[in-house]
Amino acid sequence: MKVSAPVSFARLHLAPLVATFTQEYPQVQLQVVASDRFDDFFHEQIDLLIRIAELKDSNMVARRLAPSRRVFCASPEYLARAGTPQVPADLAKHNCLLLRFPGSQQWRWALTHPSGRQETLSLSGTMDSDNSEILTSWCLAGHGIAMKDVWEVGPYLRDGTLCEVLASHPPVSYPITALYPHSQYLPPRVRLFIDFLLAQLGELPYWEEQC
Repeated sequence: MKVSAPVSFARLHLAPLVATFTQEYPQVQLQVVASDRFDDFFHEQIDLLIRIAELKDSNMVARRLAPSRRVFCASPEYLARAGTPQVPADLAKHNCLLLRFPGSQQWRWALTHPSGRQETLSLSGTMDSDNSEILTSWCLAGHGIAMKDVWEVGPYLRDGTLCEVLASHPPVSYPITALYPHSQYLPPRVRLFIDFLLAQLGELPYWEEQC
């Protein structure tokens, strides 16, 4: 079985989950393809696609696995040097670290106001990448503000290496979702793995319990 997941999520969370799964079900052979792109499904003959994004492809069956909360964050050093944004419009004055690759919308940051109204900002910065972990390294090094998932930066938020900003205007978040084509027969091993992930993650994933 071949499973694709975003690079950071695959390394930090899917890899240890796969190790546990294969110990429980040694008859299942499982390959992890780490990629942030959506077109892998057809190019790589993926059995199951795990993504954390707004989903628009009606040709795919989507199974919600868990919520994924996002935050705006920066290092204390960057905030001491550049100031802390107080309102969303202040982000335009900051160096925003953006994720760019074909199909990605994360160079446009959508956030939610306290009233519930959503707003999308087109931002810019001196550095962008198609790799989420590169953005995290820049953020840790004090180069700007990033929009990150808590499953990726939770430890840095807990120990103060990164600070959440604009907590009253959080980024719009999307769930962690398992995808497969409508037309495809779902093999028992894939269904088994989806059920395993649902049991391991759930509506309060372990990385949120640690925050």
